[in-house]
Amino acid sequence: MRASLGMTAAGACLLAAGAAAQAPVKLCGVEWQPFSYVKNGKVDSGISHDVLQEAFRRMKVPVTMEAAPWERCLRGVKTGDYDAVIDNEVAAQTPRFKNVYSSYPVALCVKRGSPVKSFDWKLVQGQAVGMVRGYTYTPKILNYPNWKLEPSNDEDQLYAMLTGGHRRFVLCDVWGASLRPNVEILQPVIDRTDLSPNFSARQAALAARLDATIGDLIRDGSVERIYAKYTQRKFRDMVPAADK
Repeated sequence: MRASLGMTAAGACLLAAGAAAQAPVKLCGVEWQPFSYVKNGKVDSGISHDVLQEAFRRMKVPVTMEAAPWERCLRGVKTGDYDAVIDNEVAAQTPRFKNVYSSYPVALCVKRGSPVKSFDWKLVQGQAVGMVRGYTYTPKILNYPNWKLEPSNDEDQLYAMLTGGHRRFVLCDVWGASLRPNVEILQPVIDRTDLSPNFSARQAALAARLDATIGDLIRDGSVERIYAKYTQRKFRDMVPAADK
């Protein structure tokens, strides 16, 4: 009887250890189409959702993806409520992800019907250019001396200023601007910010495994196929391969 009880206790310990090992990785994100769509407080579809779900499936690691305001997501990673945010600036991370599947391309946008059809720096000499307060812009954009950046509180206000004739030019997220019917995106894109999941330092080993697995998804064409589900834009057009 003692042996039987001992074996039962040992088995229970093993089961408990297994359950702890399989605790889901908790990610946090916001709605950013077509990368993340939110429903009932969860990120439940989109390019980032599908790429990460497939990567964690291959790693045999369960994952949950909650939706929250961006500042709460970032704070939650610091406090341990979340293991990572879903898409954040790669350049700000240590260590950095090498295998990038998403980017935030910024272009100059005009009102539909504008005679201006392509981007040239000469267009914006001395011009007021709209932007969204708090968004990430690269040094190339922020440090350009020959325009005056005028902040808006959010994208709705930004595009209202453009389509209402109060701004001739605005800096626009190509993905978001693509959903606006009265806005035209000028090519070429001015600059882009590469994005990846941003893990806390305590999850560095998991982040490295995920980075390698995402590399496999890129190489076997899975990421390109996921892009095709959500957008007509090609993966490598939006996220050029890094120079080797």
